[in-house]
Amino acid sequence: MRPGPAMTAGESMGAGDSRARLSRNTFINTCHGMVSITAVNMVQPFLGIYAIKGGASNFLVAMLSTAPALVSLLAMIPGASFIDRRSDKKRLTALFFLANRAFYLAVAAATLAPAAYRPLLIVTAVALMNLPAAISNVAWQAFIAGIIPPDQRPSAFAQRSLWANVVGTVVVVLAGKGIDVIGFPRATSSPSAWPSWSGWPRSGSSTG
Repeated sequence: MRPGPAMTAGESMGAGDSRARLSRNTFINTCHGMVSITAVNMVQPFLGIYAIKGGASNFLVAMLSTAPALVSLLAMIPGASFIDRRSDKKRLTALFFLANRAFYLAVAAATLAPAAYRPLLIVTAVALMNLPAAISNVAWQAFIAGIIPPDQRPSAFAQRSLWANVVGTVVVVLAGKGIDVIGFPRATSSPSAWPSWSGWPRSGSSTG
């Protein structure tokens, strides 16, 4: 059997560039997972406490879990269809991620509203933020699928999930400890006043 033709210098250089590009894309995908889970885990686990402190009823606290899931379900299929028809997936992905993160400001700003509306505003903001979140996640997967070969995707996404879980666990612990140290924000009674960080009781303290 004759040996195959030797790889030319140009082909060797091209293969090296392709491997370097794949390694860089995999690294960025992993970093994106870690940064995303950091943003989510600094807020998401404490939204129920935040809503209760703002005066939310048991029904509204339950809606913190139900409403976001419903919004995600309704947005995912039409969002995927919309993304699939567009050629500028990179730009759209960035815009939807930005829109999702902007809702964190709306959640924080709910403390400036009149007391009667705060709980509903918190739940509404948390639910609506899942509209761009669901679309951005679909868009990211479609975008990544175009730059990471199919045979490399299992290992690439396994690496992303591994480091995202590690970072996410650490972030939750540190965020919870930080809240214990500085105290949970207190919503003021005046809609024109800024929220205070020193009025709500810390865990384990008495209110009487």
